[in-house]
Amino acid sequence: MKKFLIVGVCAGVAVGLVSLLWPKLTSQARPAPLQQIHDTILGTQVGQQAAQTLGVTNDSTVVPVNPSQVVRSVVESVVTTVEHRTQQIVVENAVKQLTNQFTTLPQEQKQQIQAIICKP
Repeated sequence: MKKFLIVGVCAGVAVGLVSLLWPKLTSQARPAPLQQIHDTILGTQVGQQAAQTLGVTNDSTVVPVNPSQVVRSVVESVVTTVEHRTQQIVVENAVKQLTNQFTTLPQEQKQQIQAIICKP
């Protein structure tokens, strides 16, 4: 019984969100049942706050989401993140290798390198 109630509440919330977000998803008019749900939701304080948060308080001013633009934005974000992480890994590995090579040098060569790097 408890699971049934949870599923019912979740389904109700999902339908409510779809009724609010309909103008962002498509430029077509809401079907009559969704319009009734939409009107009922906007009759409540919580529904008005949700519509305001989602940016769908006035259907005439809502611009539908462009799926290709959303996908492009996500892909660009992922590529930028991967690029940055790759650069970070390459630098870390280069520093590790240089450190390992430096530690194996004779003391005289270490001093020469330090003198070159640490010039005032």
